[in-house]
This record gives sequence, structure tokens and C-alpha cells, in this order.
Amino acid sequence: MRALPALLLLVCSSAATYLPDALADGYSTGYSQQTLDEAAARRALASVPGFKMDDVWFAAGMENYYKSPSCITGRSIYVFTKPTNTAAGIWRGKKAYVEQDPPDRSKITCNEFKPDPRGGFEVNTASYIDPDDIHPDEASDGQVPGIFQIHEGITDEELTTISKEIADVRSCLMKEHECGYQITKELGHTTDHDLTAALKVKNLLTMSVGKPPDTGTTCYSMIFVDEKLYSGAVGVDICYLNGKVSDVTLNDDIVE
Repeated sequence: MRALPALLLLVCSSAATYLPDALADGYSTGYSQQTLDEAAARRALASVPGFKMDDVWFAAGMENYYKSPSCITGRSIYVFTKPTNTAAGIWRGKKAYVEQDPPDRSKITCNEFKPDPRGGFEVNTASYIDPDDIHPDEASDGQVPGIFQIHEGITDEELTTISKEIADVRSCLMKEHECGYQITKELGHTTDHDLTAALKVKNLLTMSVGKPPDTGTTCYSMIFVDEKLYSGAVGVDICYLNGKVSDVTLNDDIVE
């Protein structure tokens, strides 16, 4: 399983499939989880009322079973559309999260699920990589390296600028040139070497933008994770004031 599935930050739900109440107090005897491969994920999605299968580029996730893989008690499915080119070096797409729960959470029920009321592509994604060069593999947390979630209507121009700033911050950390802004490190378990390994656009998981009150700044908040490092996740805030980077904060105090 890839690192830090909790960092997906989906707008619709957390990544965990609900368990029947009989299992909720811990890993009871007979309960197991397994990665849902793409073929199985597509079969499960085909049973979701109204889901547009023609839009599915990739799907994977996790399923729970009781005693035997033939007794499925719940699923979490992450679904992606194929990103399309919207500007030079920018591709955009959509992401969906479908959760299949048992009809009655107080009972262990095999292969019976209540309808998921969401079931649509609710999350915006973007990528700095041509999707034809991305070859996702199955993972229980649904991560696709190279594709990240975006929020708050970020423009192509903003995405282009931030991709350059990511490279610049990494270059500063590697001491390839002097930085014209302050970099604050609030780090507990990540070394500079780990940081430079993770701070690449191919490792970007999420991006959002905010305007802290009464500061006149605009800050872009991102999460990166190097797949080789289980605890290598780092949050990065790049803030602008009057059109220029004013400060950068790096923080690895992220709940897994």
C-alpha cells in the first residue's frame, strides 16, 4: 500500500470503508482487507446506478471481506477520468470516490451494499505530466503518481507559476542558488535530503489556495510524498505578496 492514504483529502469522505458495528471495535477474527484491482473496481462500478463508465480512465481501491474473499463486506473505490490538456504543460481531469457499505452496519452481510448517493466525479485534478506517460497501478489508497487534487478554482496560469516555484524551492534547498525569500522548516522527521527527493511535481498529492486575512498575501498549500519514504510526506506553503514569493514554509507534522 502506498504511503499516507489519509492525505487524499477527498471532499466527499475519508478513505476508510465503514465496518459493520460487529467489527468496529477492532480487527475481529475473520476480518481482512485487500487491494481492489482495476478489473474488480470496474466491475463494482458497473453496479453503481447512474455511474458513467465511459468516463473511467483508471480505478482502484480497497475491499473488506469476512473470512473469505468471496464474502465482501464493503469497498472504497477511487476513480479517475483521463486528464486533458488545457495549457502548455497542464492537464486537468476529475476524480470520484465511491463507497459501498453494507445495508445494515450492525450485521455482517456478504456482497450486499446500499446505494452510494455520490457516485460522481466531484473532485478536480491536475497534472504536470502527459497522462499518456503515466501508467497507474492498483493501490488501496487510490493514489496515481503525477496527478494531484486541486481546489478553489486554480487557473492554468497559477498552476504554471507554481510548477516553476516548486522547482525553485527545491533548487534553494539543494543550495544551487541563493533564495530571495525566507524558507521556514518546521520539521520533525524529514531531512534536507528527504525533502529534495520529495519536492518534485511528480510527487504532488494536493494543492489549494488561500488568502490569509489582513496580510495581503496569497498562499498555495501543497502536500508532497516520496513513494520511497513511508513517512516522507511534507506540507509546503508558498506565499506571494505583491506578485513575488514572500515566504515558504515546510512542515512534516502531518497525520498519517
